[in-house]
Amino acid sequence: MDRMWCRDGGHRGRSIGGIDEYNQSARDKKRDQVEQEHADNDAECSDPYLVFPTIVYQLTNSRPNLVARIVSSIKQYTRHDQSQGITHQGQVLFLDLLRSSSGQQTPLVLVVDGVDECSRTSEEVVQSILRLLCQAAVDIPYIRILIATRPEPYIMSALPAQTEDGAILRNLWTDAVEEIDGDIELFIQTEFDQRARRGNFILLEDRPDAVTRLTHLSAGLFIYAHTATRALLNNNYEATDIFDQLVSCEVHASAAEVHGRLGTLYTTILQVAFREFRERADRMEYYRQILVWLAVGRWTFSSTDLAIVGIPPRISQDFMNRLWSVLVIDGGITPAIEIRACHASFPQFLSDSARCTDPAFLVDPPSGHAMIASSLLDLLARDNVDSLRDADGNMPRMWEYAIRCWDVHLCDARYTPELGRALRGFVETHLENWLQKEAPWDSHYGAALLVELCREVRTWCKKNGPDDGLAAALDTIIDRRVKDIVAEAAQSPDKFADRHRKRIKVWAKRGYTPYWEPDEEDEEKLEDEEE
Repeated sequence: MDRMWCRDGGHRGRSIGGIDEYNQSARDKKRDQVEQEHADNDAECSDPYLVFPTIVYQLTNSRPNLVARIVSSIKQYTRHDQSQGITHQGQVLFLDLLRSSSGQQTPLVLVVDGVDECSRTSEEVVQSILRLLCQAAVDIPYIRILIATRPEPYIMSALPAQTEDGAILRNLWTDAVEEIDGDIELFIQTEFDQRARRGNFILLEDRPDAVTRLTHLSAGLFIYAHTATRALLNNNYEATDIFDQLVSCEVHASAAEVHGRLGTLYTTILQVAFREFRERADRMEYYRQILVWLAVGRWTFSSTDLAIVGIPPRISQDFMNRLWSVLVIDGGITPAIEIRACHASFPQFLSDSARCTDPAFLVDPPSGHAMIASSLLDLLARDNVDSLRDADGNMPRMWEYAIRCWDVHLCDARYTPELGRALRGFVETHLENWLQKEAPWDSHYGAALLVELCREVRTWCKKNGPDDGLAAALDTIIDRRVKDIVAEAAQSPDKFADRHRKRIKVWAKRGYTPYWEPDEEDEEKLEDEEE
């Protein structure tokens, strides 16, 4: 039996259960096992778009007989580029691949841990991944899948009911209460004992029953125990006050109450961390900006990265020190350390107005996207871009992010005068450099895809912005670029992906207009006319 492992960051307490359950299954059935691939605490492991590529990579190692099919699937996928979305990715790289090789295969077990940790994406993407995985378990007789997750409503709605297709649902909150509580208590006791051996641990002196009470407060949620323990250890002189605030909301725990309690924990941590600056608007504004990047940014960023968009490194590093209990910080705080949440529930909390009730820390996603888009557009509109290069001549990581994601943030943003100003600045300076893939505004995106992305920006501008001529300016630039692409494709058609060649043929026949865009039916009609 081959056993593959897709995992994100740890600290949830259910991972060991997944390992043990499948180890026991393997022992019971006397199957052979292969070594797990374990990528704990890797930021990229929280990216849902890497789930299926990771599975494919592991298959090349565990199933050499599939390599030829894998190469063929990758070629098919890249031929249509990545704009097709997660369903296309999963269908080509996962479902079709395994369906085509279903004969004479040894059993394959896929363990997918921490589904709730998928970050910086929509719930619909996660649901699509789960449905594809479950479909594989039904269609492919040699595959078994174990999915470990918090029971979030959007996740549970995508999973089959226990009575469907042989699905088995285990709720560890009810099935393994004593084991989980025992693990949590052991973790807290160990951490507190280590701190107490150094002396002057005020919490245990003031509250001798802190371990028992905190175990009860955690109610089976390991991330609560982990975060609360770190917060108490990181604030020795305020630990008793923090502990008392957490105990004050103690009730018998249901899942909803536990997650509400987690929100109380995050609120307490934030308020304690920044209360000395609440009256300093300039300092709090920097902290708020970092929270925005943490909550709605698609990558994780270091203080060096954030300095490129105007946040002083000393502020970013102070932010990390104050919120150490909710961040992943290995070793000391340095300019290269990325600001990354221990658990996806923290950025989710920041952007949930029903749970994050302190306006000083609430991140309104449309406003947050507007702030980030404005910063990225201002960066891309710079004329002295070479001054950003390091000693080796490389552009900063934030520049790459701006090239790839400015349009994503803009299309998710609420219009603001600041965003309108920043967009106009980019349109009037370097948008055409970006569309033409001229260094350093070049990207890995295809030329036709860049036009489509720019068209989406134009649609957003027309819908959300004032009638100030900006949409018309975008039309002019897009039309000019489309004519160049049509001419280039006529001379060198192989430079363009199959999907884009069809689109370019439509442009060549009908031209570009913002009021009409070709769909699949239009492209099929054009192919019929050519035949």
